[in-house]
Amino acid sequence: MPPKTAKSLIYLTTIMKKLTTLLTIAFLSLMTFSLTSCDEDHEIAFELDGTWRGQVESNKGPFYVDIRFHQSGFSKHGTGYEYDEAVYGYGESYANFNWSVDDGCIYMNYDDGSHVVIANYTLRNGQLSGYLQNGRTGWKMGYIHLVRLSNNSYDSSYNRYYSKKNQLIDDSNSEGTKETEE
Repeated sequence: MPPKTAKSLIYLTTIMKKLTTLLTIAFLSLMTFSLTSCDEDHEIAFELDGTWRGQVESNKGPFYVDIRFHQSGFSKHGTGYEYDEAVYGYGESYANFNWSVDDGCIYMNYDDGSHVVIANYTLRNGQLSGYLQNGRTGWKMGYIHLVRLSNNSYDSSYNRYYSKKNQLIDDSNSEGTKETEE
């Protein structure tokens, strides 16, 4: 019969092996969850890549919007443009932005310095719906609902709006006023 200390060491070794196994399983599980989040962000970015059209219900009133997300390679970010038109025909605007997907939120950083987050959204079956928030304050700006028009393999609507935007810029004179067409 082995001495008492040998039995204690065998018992302690068995407990340490079980503990090591449990810690290894816990670590692998944790790594799986952390990598899954990254994969989800890439999948969202891939799904966003394309041209979308819809409506925004904002605090200042509703307006129509066309948004084009252009993914940079296979990353979770890219560039884009937004074309807005008032529902009642009282104006339109263009804006360029950089975008990224991080922790399941869509961040849009515009050339004018404004930051918008699309949060608590649903993205499936070619539709994107969610809440617009000010990226700095978290203030809710409205609700957006978009439908996918096309992916970026060939996107004629983007080319049409981009050309129109460049024409507006090219048609202005040095004082910043638009020249009239004859």
